Amino acid sequence: MPLPEKPIAIGATTEIFSWENGQILKLFRDWFSADAVQTEARTARLIHASGAPVPAVGEIVEISGRIGLLYKRIDGHSMLVALTAQPWRILVFARQLAAL
Repeated sequence: MPLPEKPIAIGATTEIFSWENGQILKLFRDWFSADAVQTEARTARLIHASGAPVPAVGEIVEISGRIGLLYKRIDGHSMLVALTAQPWRILVFARQLAAL
């Protein structure tokens, strides 16, 4: 699949793209090391296997000379978005994070 033109999110180390089969592609910047991507994949798999409510990690891929990780796409809002909309719930969100 060719790389979509526009990412759905951009960060300091990655760009996030919608992908096929209900997945997203977390595409790392070209300066990000393959070892660091491997470490993230292993860590994310362990966290998912623990039962934590996080997306499943798929395979490591190379797209346009960059390394990426495929994740199952989970639609919804982040806790940060929810907190911004309802700042009075900060203690509820803090307890949820502590429990996780």
